[in-house]
Amino acid sequence: MKESIQEIAKKHIQNHDYLGWFEEVYQKGKSEGLEIPWVSPDPNPLVKEGCENLKLNGADKRALVIGCGLGEDAEYLSNLGFTVDAFDFSPTAIEWCKEIYSQSKANYFVADLMNLPVNVKDYDFVLEIYTLQTLPEENRGEAICILPNLIQSGGQMLLICRIRDEDEITEGVPFPLTLAEFSVLNECLSLDNSEILLSETDQWKRLRAVYSKP
Repeated sequence: MKESIQEIAKKHIQNHDYLGWFEEVYQKGKSEGLEIPWVSPDPNPLVKEGCENLKLNGADKRALVIGCGLGEDAEYLSNLGFTVDAFDFSPTAIEWCKEIYSQSKANYFVADLMNLPVNVKDYDFVLEIYTLQTLPEENRGEAICILPNLIQSGGQMLLICRIRDEDEITEGVPFPLTLAEFSVLNECLSLDNSEILLSETDQWKRLRAVYSKP
């Protein structure tokens, strides 16, 4: 497969299609064997460690996974006892999830974070990992403001993303965020824990934060 994911993304972004490249990547992954680097049979290690730190028990609770990809993290939360809703922008990714986890209790559906169904709200636990960083800067503010509406009172959100310094210039996807971009969350959520994690595989720092809704 000669065409790289960066080339696919660049082609779509040049046409102001900031999320459509995901569908092409998943299509080529499913039909042509394109290697998708963020896909794994296991939950993301940062998610698993973060959930273990929180000592989560999902019994009688609802969880939402934003941008679920091929469902590894959604299945992990389901195994913790949560009733899980998980969505992705890519129809192929959701179709693939349902094939991989044909016996899953999780509810997989196609949706756009910027235009969610009205019933997607009031969750006990929300997982946002690496979705915001796929959006260009002009769209991220609106997306970040949507997140508190997904959490019910007393609920929590685990947020993980690449971050950059204010003066750091980046090219191509993903688009790392600055810490200042998350300040709007403090208006209606409490920041319970925040860590800056250094990667062993690339140059990027990552934020792992836990927010709760009073």
